Amino acid sequence: MQWVAALLMMIGTSLGVYGAASAYYVPIDAPDNVILNLTLNDDAGATPGDRGAIVPIAKRGRNLDAAAIAELRTNSAGTPGQIPAWKYVRVKEFAWSRWPGKWITVTGTLMLLGGALLARKTRGVVVAAEDGSVMTISIASITGLEADIEAILRQSQSLGAGKAICDLTDAIQRRWITPLVRGQQPFIAANGIGRAAESLSALAAVERNLNRAWSAAADDYLEESIEALEDARIYCQSTREKLAKLERGAA
Repeated sequence: MQWVAALLMMIGTSLGVYGAASAYYVPIDAPDNVILNLTLNDDAGATPGDRGAIVPIAKRGRNLDAAAIAELRTNSAGTPGQIPAWKYVRVKEFAWSRWPGKWITVTGTLMLLGGALLARKTRGVVVAAEDGSVMTISIASITGLEADIEAILRQSQSLGAGKAICDLTDAIQRRWITPLVRGQQPFIAANGIGRAAESLSALAAVERNLNRAWSAAADDYLEESIEALEDARIYCQSTREKLAKLERGAA
């Protein structure tokens, strides 16, 4: 069943990221009361300029007033063989009601959670933080998680038995993963699901590979377990990078 859980989480993560990418896109044919007065976060549309150059119809930062919307809609079919048609514009404001990929993201999130629950169930152990703690998802906390994974990797050649790796990954689950999972809702509330999705997807990959490391170690496949721990460390680095990008965007 581990492969089913891994497949669910992989597909769920892909759907979540794909859907989240459209969080700030609005259909150009949306009703005027939905699109009017939004602010472009990217150049929109395209039209032929001088000497064959392609120029945007509306520049980034422009307010989508009636004139801009009308011009974008008029030219939305593009120019055959030269300028492709467009259906969406990217804006700075987020709203659940106009998010094109919201149900894709919801489906991906449910699959991700379902896969995580199945993975935990098939492990045959229940790992939980005894104090019910909630940990803030931040660069500092992910750095600490990564340091503990690196510590296992440094010891991996001398551990010699799968049970030792199981015990150490259980400790990481109690110390880091469970409190960080509890911190997901505050993280989403602070950043919005669209902006939080990439960091949470990378963090989910860390947990998925720790589960894979535990499962492989329990079956005494030590090389596979160590490989999964290496992947978990790589995803820690990816999570930190995405959190740093998120912080830069909020600055």
